[in-house]
Amino acid sequence: MDNPLKQQIAAGTPVWGTMLEEMTSPGAPQLLKNAGFDWFVIDCEHSWPGLERCAWLIRVARAIDFPIFFRISRTVGQMLSRLLDIGATGLIVPHIETAVQAQEVVDWAKYPPVGKRGRAGGVGLEDYERWPLPEALERHDAYTMVAVQIESKLGVDNCNEIFAVEGVEACFVGPADLSLSLGLSGQREHPDVVAAIHTVFAAAQANGVAPGIHMGDADQLRYWMAQGGLFMAYSSDISMITQASTQALAQLRAGDAGTRQ
Repeated sequence: MDNPLKQQIAAGTPVWGTMLEEMTSPGAPQLLKNAGFDWFVIDCEHSWPGLERCAWLIRVARAIDFPIFFRISRTVGQMLSRLLDIGATGLIVPHIETAVQAQEVVDWAKYPPVGKRGRAGGVGLEDYERWPLPEALERHDAYTMVAVQIESKLGVDNCNEIFAVEGVEACFVGPADLSLSLGLSGQREHPDVVAAIHTVFAAAQANGVAPGIHMGDADQLRYWMAQGGLFMAYSSDISMITQASTQALAQLRAGDAGTRQ
């Protein structure tokens, strides 16, 4: 059981994902894979599809070898390891501001001695086979990917200590909340916001953590990829459906207006 994303990142190849907030049918993973994404994340921070639906999505994603992540708060505690036991590829945990908080995430996601996760044998992560110990735990830890989301001034200030926590493998900058924390709401290209993201990327690279960011602007994403971004995410289901529909309808209505003249 290999994690292809870790292999690509180790080779310096950016991996591209997107976020699902509303479109959580069993066909969604196949649609995203067909579109060319490398991975996707279910947003359980601002929406909540429920554990049963998450389990369905995990089974579909595993059946088609498509890495699936969940963005879920560290305060949910054992839900972090439950999603991993079911078979999720990894976690993206928002609002991490200290090394202590990062260690809490690792404790739920990784087995001893790195973390404190409890063993569940023969579950979805093992595709309902019971793998022998201790090899099973080593394979689980090698497969599972932990990303912490930095999206506040305090998180930026502490990012070097956060990324030094063993078991943190990627970071995910949240530019919207970061701009809000800096008193520059929505100004993602403001020099202070850009400087803060550069600080996060530099600290991640210095600690062997894959830098990443989530944005809906392709030009900005290309810029951050050029700065070393590896764990990259474009837009969301809501944004892509809205954008594509708005553009298409504008073209159709413009054509209709032309025929009426």
